[in-house]
Amino acid sequence: MTITSLFDTVCLGYFASHIPITLLMDSQAIVPPVWIPDFAVEMNSWYIKTFNDPLMASPPIWFQSFIACELIFQIPIFFLAVYGYWNRCNWIRDPLMVYGAHVTTTLVPVLYELYRNDQVEDGQKLVLAAFYIPYLIIPFLITLRMFMCTVPFPPVDIKKSQ
Repeated sequence: MTITSLFDTVCLGYFASHIPITLLMDSQAIVPPVWIPDFAVEMNSWYIKTFNDPLMASPPIWFQSFIACELIFQIPIFFLAVYGYWNRCNWIRDPLMVYGAHVTTTLVPVLYELYRNDQVEDGQKLVLAAFYIPYLIIPFLITLRMFMCTVPFPPVDIKKSQ
């Protein structure tokens, strides 16, 4: 397995896991609780209480706009990406470059807000950063990977793989 194929497998897992995370957890920043399953509302309450995430506890308007983009723009991309990675579809390249650039850009103010927030203790900031940083790094690497190749999934040479 090459580094590229390993990263592609990580990306497949990233996108597949991001679907329930977005629909059940992140969406609670803007979606009324009556539309969310009770177990997810309870999980979000536990998360906020345990990790003191100010963005989810009292979502600022700018953060709510990011969540709206996640629900409107990113959710369809997640499904396309799972399909595209699973089936090695080269048409996924352009949507993933747009996705990666978008998400990388949105994570900068999120991380800066956590860093500068006086209501969050330093130890909690590190834990919150550990939750959020993968959503900066993976999309950034996806953007680089897709930018650096015109055909992300070249045909597999069956003779070489045997």
